[in-house]
Amino acid sequence: MKRWLPWLAALLWSIAALPALSSSSSLQAPTVVVSAPDTDALPLTPYLDVLRDPGHQLTLADIQTPAQAARFVAAGNAGESLNLGFGDDAIWLRLTLRNDSTRALDRLLELGYARLGPIEFYQPDAAGVMQAVRTGITQPFSTRPYANRFFVFPLTVSAQSQQTVYLRVQSTSSLLIPAKLWSPARYRVYERRDYAAQAAYYGIMGTVLLFTWLMYRAARDAKLLLYLAFVASTAVTLAAENGLGDEFLWGDATRWSVISSMVGYTLSMALLLLFTRRLLDTPSWMPHTDRGIQVMAAVLLGAPLALAWSFSTFLLPYIALFVVMGLLILYVGIRGSWRRQRVAYFYLASFAMLAVGGLLYIFRTVGLIPSHFWTVRSLQIGSALQMLFLALALADRYRELLLANQAANAAALLAQRERLDALQSSEQTLERAVALRTQQLEQANQQLATLSTTDGLTGIANRRQFDDRLDQEWARAARAGQPLAVLMVDVDWFKKYNDHYGHPAGDECLKQIAHALSETASRSGDLAARYGGEEFAVIAPATSGPEALHLAQRMILTLQSLALPHALSEFGQVTISIGVSSLIPSPANSPQHLTKSADLALYRAKSLGRNQAAGLEPKTAADST
Repeated sequence: MKRWLPWLAALLWSIAALPALSSSSSLQAPTVVVSAPDTDALPLTPYLDVLRDPGHQLTLADIQTPAQAARFVAAGNAGESLNLGFGDDAIWLRLTLRNDSTRALDRLLELGYARLGPIEFYQPDAAGVMQAVRTGITQPFSTRPYANRFFVFPLTVSAQSQQTVYLRVQSTSSLLIPAKLWSPARYRVYERRDYAAQAAYYGIMGTVLLFTWLMYRAARDAKLLLYLAFVASTAVTLAAENGLGDEFLWGDATRWSVISSMVGYTLSMALLLLFTRRLLDTPSWMPHTDRGIQVMAAVLLGAPLALAWSFSTFLLPYIALFVVMGLLILYVGIRGSWRRQRVAYFYLASFAMLAVGGLLYIFRTVGLIPSHFWTVRSLQIGSALQMLFLALALADRYRELLLANQAANAAALLAQRERLDALQSSEQTLERAVALRTQQLEQANQQLATLSTTDGLTGIANRRQFDDRLDQEWARAARAGQPLAVLMVDVDWFKKYNDHYGHPAGDECLKQIAHALSETASRSGDLAARYGGEEFAVIAPATSGPEALHLAQRMILTLQSLALPHALSEFGQVTISIGVSSLIPSPANSPQHLTKSADLALYRAKSLGRNQAAGLEPKTAADST
């Protein structure tokens, strides 16, 4: 087996490295100007010089000699990630940074792949002496200079200076190096969103686990325990794969950190095979294939010992085994669907979700497709969809069983009256199951109700929630005799913005405006909503006219502080116009009158030159402002 492993590794490396090597166009990469206008993230692949060290013998002093320095080759424009395939080579990366400004600038260098290690990062201090940071998956989590699931290195570039930093990288799996340069402020925003996405994924996993546990408590079926173990194992495995395991679970257990993801994959796949046998009942209608499933599951269950003994030896064989296992699962699902097993349809659809997500993740890992939001998270997305489909399959399976049981009980009731007591007991069990199902449906309806009141693009309230809240606040203000204010907000020249920058940029602009409005209207009871298109609306209870105008001015200033560029605007940046109306509710007026007054005030703000707020006193309410 060891004779063909180097050949297979070489083949994988050739496929993976081809895009990166073919894109290199110069002997030395350009310099990164850190004083250039700030962006969310700067992919560093086009700025990296690469040097391979197959023997692991080169030191920092060696690569700084003229002879070794000349061996560095520019990585070229290979996309957001530098992919050097599988292999045991040490990779030296050289990056030159220049600061043309008059002050020192802090930056964060991120390697956004959690399976790298060991990693050595070298940067000069104020005296020009190289300082080393040694970390990576083979090192304790506490060695990371910035606590994150990926590898983040803070660096400072002195004013009007140029400096060169070095990275030495190895990997026990794929040498995928998605290097990016961030400003600290923008990275913190990205980091919060990234961890929120991870929390959403594990929230789905937690929901599936709870759902399966409740089903097991109701049905006491062993296959549900297998599925429960499969979901839990998959969640922990992906935590190992994406770095959350190192950060939150096992921390400084470096040996386990290296093998955790592959061990987790093998255990998850073994549990999936065992669950497949039970779910599709393969022992009864395809016994020969079932024996193969059992053998493959046993081999996968032996993975922890094999990988702990020699990770590099068994890594590629187990990857090949995953491919065979995938084909086997596909075959069983197709056979079950051909036999018109209802549960097989759900099973085949769920496996397709996982297979697509897994293939996208593998293709991204070996460099065949670029790294972006969807490919980086494709495995998690695929696994989440798989869990949901399998949960539906289980629910449908038990629905069939319950219906069949109900029919059998009805037939037995007609045939044998003496079994009335037994049938009554069965009906009670059925009622408990139906009550549980009803509770789950009510929870699902509540979730749908929440989604129906939220704008899908911006994440704030939608028009429906705005109208409902306005009626509620109107009634509350009428009882309390307090003023109620409405602010109508419109983005100035937004059609020109869309035409010039494109609709994706327009969507992102609306998101930032929505966030700015929500942050400003932050009192308890305030509500910012997307009213339609580029128009927003804000409800401000217990707010007089002058107070509402002050709130509107704060919103305008908050958006101006973002400095969103708008080349076709008279102001050179994205601005908003706001119409304000406030009144004390009475029988002589209505919520619609309040919004109409705010809308007229909005037209007035536009007519006065835009990028400002204007108030309009409602004419039908004596107590309005």
